[in-house]
Amino acid sequence: RVDGYDFAESVPEGALQTVVGEATIALPLAGLIDLDAERARLSKEIGKVEAEIAKIDGKLANKNFTDRAPAHVVEEQHTRKAAFSTEVEKLKTAIESLPK
Repeated sequence: RVDGYDFAESVPEGALQTVVGEATIALPLAGLIDLDAERARLSKEIGKVEAEIAKIDGKLANKNFTDRAPAHVVEEQHTRKAAFSTEVEKLKTAIESLPK
């Protein structure tokens, strides 16, 4: 829901920004969200996802599991780990992109 837009020579303080082509788009967030709370929420989510990765690593490191489980089950764990790893990277990027 965009109420409008303006052209500016510089990015406003506390704005989230992205580059599209040759344009820099800035979304002022000051007063809209609590940045510290958002960082905490994202950090908590990273912790949860990293815990899932650790569980998967535990299964894959267990020779009993890898020897006895059907190949498709072991492959599913590798796929889940890859998806969780991608999610962690996206969450870290989201934290880094928040204004300081």
